[in-house]
Amino acid sequence: MNDIEQRLSDEADLCRNDGADDIATLLDEAQNVIKTFREIASTRLEAMARARHHLRFWLPDARAHLAIDELDAAGANDAGA
Repeated sequence: MNDIEQRLSDEADLCRNDGADDIATLLDEAQNVIKTFREIASTRLEAMARARHHLRFWLPDARAHLAIDELDAAGANDAGA
């Protein structure tokens, strides 16, 4: 669990303890959205890595023709986000 997800979970628990169930539910929903987006981003990065691998295998000169270096840089930037 990421830091922001943990903080949302902790705040939701505090809200529940104070009887603010509606706010707790909203915080839980926000935590679930972040988790879902993180999973989607991870899946996309894995797919991009597989695509780059296949391009290199099937088109050895793809690096020069298809700007693979730029794709690698974009993938590295996405992974850090």
